[in-house]
Amino acid sequence: MPADTHPAIQQPADPTVSIWRYMDFAKYVALLRDRALYFARLDTLGDPFEGSLSRLEYEYWKKVAQEDEAKGQLPIEWRGRYFDVLLDGARRSRKTSYVSCWHINGGESEAMWRLYSASECAIAIRSTYQHLERSLPSTYEAAEHWGPYLGVVQYADYHVDNLPQGNMFHYIMHKRRSFQHEQECRAVVWRSGPKISLVPVPPEHVYTKYPPGINVPIPLQDLIEVVTVSPSSPGWFAQTVAELTTRYGYSFPVQQSVLAQAPYL
Repeated sequence: MPADTHPAIQQPADPTVSIWRYMDFAKYVALLRDRALYFARLDTLGDPFEGSLSRLEYEYWKKVAQEDEAKGQLPIEWRGRYFDVLLDGARRSRKTSYVSCWHINGGESEAMWRLYSASECAIAIRSTYQHLERSLPSTYEAAEHWGPYLGVVQYADYHVDNLPQGNMFHYIMHKRRSFQHEQECRAVVWRSGPKISLVPVPPEHVYTKYPPGINVPIPLQDLIEVVTVSPSSPGWFAQTVAELTTRYGYSFPVQQSVLAQAPYL
């Protein structure tokens, strides 16, 4: 069954658009072995603004907290820290959301090879948005998780723009404009975290059971159209990848990057 949709998550104009996932060889082996896509926890991606509010929204909730504190009608357990209570949901979503990130592009990206392949023995798998949508399960451990959902990342200036409000997926599906070159779409799984309480448990105790990533089973034969090896990889590498792919029972083609082709001069 295909991935679910969510009103806070934008879809592409063309669902048949090509998408790419760049990775090192070890991650490709893990993909074949586990027969699953790895979803990384949002706070492990390296960008501190992942899942963040904009400055305008931050200031808005700060003002709301100050006004409500001044009224003196809050529960005694919230007094003096109501601002933290209001932001608790957004902060929790960074540690309870998992994403699989893909690059939207009709062809290969030289920049993405450099950014996301640490060695010359790197790989890119090509699919389409529609294939990914249809390959994802409609639910993942539904008792504790929501999703997977799939959508296109939106880019904003967090110091100037006001992000949409009313749903945490707006935060998860936005990134800073400095990352706009990634042209990203991402699949999201949200794990239901602890509810806001009058006396919140410190996050380091609440989230210790949450792993840095999860594997979501997926039919790779329905997802992957072609596997491309790095333009800087040695000549034997493509054959090695092809043999490994066959050994795991898959038949999608393996090819050398077109960026390795010689010029016409």
